[in-house]
Amino acid sequence: MNRTPSAPFAIAIAVATTVCGVLPVFLAGSLSVQATADLGLTAAILGIVIAVFWASSSLFSARAGRVAEVWGVRPTLALAVSLALVAMVGVALLSPSWHWFAGWMVLAGAANGFGHPPSNALILAAVPAGRTGAAFGVKQAAIPISTLCAGLAVPLLALTFGWRATFVVGAALCIAALATILIAVPRLPVRAKAAKGQAGITGPLRRYFSLMAVSGFLGVAQANVVGGFTVATASERGFGPAEAGYIVGAASVAGIVVRIAVGIAADRGIGGTMSTVALMLFLGALGLGGIAFGSGPVFIAGCVLAFGAGWGWNGLVHYTIAQRAGAFTASATGLVQGGAYAGGAVGPLLFGALVSHSGLGVGWVAAATCAVAAAIVAYAASRLEGGLSGTGPASSLPPSPARSA
Repeated sequence: MNRTPSAPFAIAIAVATTVCGVLPVFLAGSLSVQATADLGLTAAILGIVIAVFWASSSLFSARAGRVAEVWGVRPTLALAVSLALVAMVGVALLSPSWHWFAGWMVLAGAANGFGHPPSNALILAAVPAGRTGAAFGVKQAAIPISTLCAGLAVPLLALTFGWRATFVVGAALCIAALATILIAVPRLPVRAKAAKGQAGITGPLRRYFSLMAVSGFLGVAQANVVGGFTVATASERGFGPAEAGYIVGAASVAGIVVRIAVGIAADRGIGGTMSTVALMLFLGALGLGGIAFGSGPVFIAGCVLAFGAGWGWNGLVHYTIAQRAGAFTASATGLVQGGAYAGGAVGPLLFGALVSHSGLGVGWVAAATCAVAAAIVAYAASRLEGGLSGTGPASSLPPSPARSA
């Protein structure tokens, strides 16, 4: 069965796969207060747990594009969700200490690493070319959707049923996603054969994607600090556990709206470049300043800005990759995401160490500095875009009727 899926279905599968891939690590951050007694978590140990997840994502992302090209879309999607399912069950039932918790994050990170290349390829196969910006925005909105779910899980599940039961609910979501993939996703190749003269990702295009990877390293380093430590920081600032969860939920909604909005704007010729990413990262740094020094409404506003602008650029990056890489989107995604995931590992690890030695304020200032550096590198990448017109081929999959319409 090689029929092309409908655009809404393809986007829904991409979102579900992405949610399954990242939900374990965001649950780890949101449920850290409740899990402390069972696992002996501290800020430094939580940083290690989160770092393990993103280090695993980085390691497997570098290979995920190639695996997806060989296996195809459906098997790679199924692999990603299956790994997430095993990780969720392991955390819930077989985590007597934080060491086991961290071990299950290796599988969860692999799930995240394997999920993006086939998800992006599925979107390119099914979504008309003039709507891919919005599609990638919706797909990457899965990240704040995950933080929204993780934040709301505290008052709705963890405080009543326990943190382990919350991971069981996450496992049930993975089962539903896996069943849908196996039953309803058609067999599709990830990449058609390259046209004559297309040598892959070389020369200026590789330099461009390398700068994107560096910017992603720095940008995700600060973003994953936001996702992993906001609840703990809110609790330290005097908010109750339920209030902290609702703050993360509200900020996550801002992230969802921003990702979709910038994608729609890109489809209409507004933004859609790495200079837009640079601006968003700079605004995110301002939000991190609010988290570092604010309390009450200022702290909440900082969270909204950090989640919205400072973490809302990911979909735009995936859109840019697809626009430039074309038939090599899966490989380019693996390259750029490898750098981003490495930053996701280093950021929380260093943040946890800084907090343990110097306090939360210093840690959040360091995160803001990282966001500014990411903005500078993103702007440097944007300076190369003028010379890349037409570098990437037009499509990474045989066109569907929707794409050729």
